[in-house]
Amino acid sequence: MKEFLHYLKQHYHYAERTITEKENHILLWKSRCSRKQNFDTVTTQELLNIIELLQKKYSLNTINNHIKTVEQYFDYLQLKGKRKDHPLKNFRIKTPKRPLITGFLTEDELNEIYTRFTNRKYQIQKFDIYGKRDKIILGLIIYQALSSGC
Repeated sequence: MKEFLHYLKQHYHYAERTITEKENHILLWKSRCSRKQNFDTVTTQELLNIIELLQKKYSLNTINNHIKTVEQYFDYLQLKGKRKDHPLKNFRIKTPKRPLITGFLTEDELNEIYTRFTNRKYQIQKFDIYGKRDKIILGLIIYQALSSGC
């Protein structure tokens, strides 16, 4: 295991904390293997069974992080000649996409925000240019979004 951790540090330049986390990921996956199965020689089907078990306890993003670590481990085993195939090469679980924005404003509400925008905090002549800049940026954000069909 120490050689693998050294490999991670050399090839990926991970911090010590990240390397410790990745070590814990590998140890967790090794513990999920059956007693008669060696993790270094595990098949794709057995790894999918482990993923199915982990889905009951962890989120999909966490499992994908674990899969990335296991993928790096099998890359290491291939590099050392201990394994010829790679059971999880480029394997990821698709996660549902979250909506970026909820509660859209209407065109009238956006126009009202733009017209009510004041330069109160920029009243000192020296900072007047910042107020103009902010109003231009606000206008671009609002009117570009309205014209792009968002």
